[in-house]
Amino acid sequence: MNWKQRLFKPKWQHKNADVRLESVKSDQHPDLINSLVEIAGSDDDKRVRRVAIKRLHRLDNILKLHASEKDPSVKSLLEERIRQLASSTNDSRPALELRMQVVEDTSDRDLIEHLAANAPEAGLRRSALAKVGRQGVLGDCCIRDPDADNRQFAASLITQHTTMKRVIDALRKSDKALHAELRDRLQKELLEQADPAAVQSEALRIC
Repeated sequence: MNWKQRLFKPKWQHKNADVRLESVKSDQHPDLINSLVEIAGSDDDKRVRRVAIKRLHRLDNILKLHASEKDPSVKSLLEERIRQLASSTNDSRPALELRMQVVEDTSDRDLIEHLAANAPEAGLRRSALAKVGRQGVLGDCCIRDPDADNRQFAASLITQHTTMKRVIDALRKSDKALHAELRDRLQKELLEQADPAAVQSEALRIC
């Protein structure tokens, strides 16, 4: 670094946070672009970290930042970016292997449910489905997922009879095979825990 560089630091290194903020928000200098990850993780002002994060596009960098970030508002923004990138349908979206790793590592219920319903690849949706706990979400995925194997898998995870009944009704015309399978399963489970008259009444209702 020559004396000019030491004397005239770029605006994103200015001691005034407001100056850094404006520079990080819009400056296109290559040195700034290369410094965005560092700025996002270490700037003293969370506003500056936030605008730097918004300019990041590599999921692996964002995941590393998320692991070390302490400020709740900045961490929330990182989670939003992870959600956007992990479920992106753009051709430039992160590698499937990395997004699969996100599903494996995360305990974020909102992210898991979002990927189970919206991820572009059937395999990624299925991996997320395996971690979904809420019966209502499983029911929605069973009804709406365009992949038959995923609908079948979601159905296998449904244990709540009220959810099962809702899915049976919804699949009556769209997936007759799964509709029949779930109907038979529900009747069998009801038979194991209720009196025959109640079972017969329920069977007539869902046929």
